Amino acid sequence: MLASDFSNHSPTHGNYLGASASWFKVAEIGLVTANPTSQTYTWGTDTMNSNCGKVYFTIPSCLAPGDYLIRAEVIALHVAGSAGGAQLYASCAQAKVTGSGSTVPAGVSFPGAYGTVSSRLSFMLLDCY
Repeated sequence: MLASDFSNHSPTHGNYLGASASWFKVAEIGLVTANPTSQTYTWGTDTMNSNCGKVYFTIPSCLAPGDYLIRAEVIALHVAGSAGGAQLYASCAQAKVTGSGSTVPAGVSFPGAYGTVSSRLSFMLLDCY
């Protein structure tokens, strides 16, 4: 399982345009620790679950000031061994970024960032370890 956070800059202060919006990744937590000998693994979702559903990350200081929509996403990979098997769970929150940064990274669109045969969403549980 994998937890990711995406953010969308809105220069028009709150006019989020859905599929035409550009999203870029600001943080990601995947496999945190692995011990193949004892077969113990800690994933980002383990950290999130032990913290009552909360995930903390630092907003990059280079990010341009403005209103953003943060899209927190959990990708369940336990059945992602076949096309379309990954399960995506997303939620959003509004945030206002202040500071002197000037970067607005290029991004991707949702829907469309992931395809059903995307290698980024393929995972063979028994082949990884």
